[in-house]
Amino acid sequence: MIYIAGAITNVDNYLAVFNQAEFKLKASGYDKVYNPAKVSFEMPTMEWQDYMDFCMLALSKCKTIYMLKGWEKSKGATIEHDYAVKHCLEIIYEVGV
Repeated sequence: MIYIAGAITNVDNYLAVFNQAEFKLKASGYDKVYNPAKVSFEMPTMEWQDYMDFCMLALSKCKTIYMLKGWEKSKGATIEHDYAVKHCLEIIYEVGV
């Protein structure tokens, strides 16, 4: 399974950005894509730390992480990236403008 990581907090169109990445990954052959933005969208009142705990559990089940452009500006995505490095997950970085 591949996990999508990127900024959500204070990003108005985060759901569209994550959904587009999910579509692109599935079109390129990934059949199992975890899209954490859907969880955030469906549970908007969840506290940030509870949300991160949920996401880190999901990430622990993945072998690959896909880092959206601008992930470096996100506290949560940075934590997810650090986890991926520490646990030797394959890391794919979104490219382009």
